[in-house]
Amino acid sequence: MTAALVAGLVAGYGIAVPVGAVATLLVSLTARTSLRTGACAALGVATADGLYALLATLGGAALADALRPVLVPLRWASALVLAALAVRGAVAAVRHHRRDRHT
Repeated sequence: MTAALVAGLVAGYGIAVPVGAVATLLVSLTARTSLRTGACAALGVATADGLYALLATLGGAALADALRPVLVPLRWASALVLAALAVRGAVAAVRHHRRDRHT
């Protein structure tokens, strides 16, 4: 049990430590206003994240059971969408490269 707790703590810190856009916004907000405002904003962000996690946990299990019969077609559809995005990106990159090369 201790190993699972330590692994969970390490994973949690690995997710929480990197500074992203929201953390930068919170630091900027706190610097421009007050510690109280920044702390309240951070509490709001943490509450929203917790609610999203709760929704994903409760709804994800129910959704997984509902999607089980159509799992294979969904996998193929997602693979096709990803392949189409890759082809579109490659075509756009080649066009951009050729246009810049000729000017």
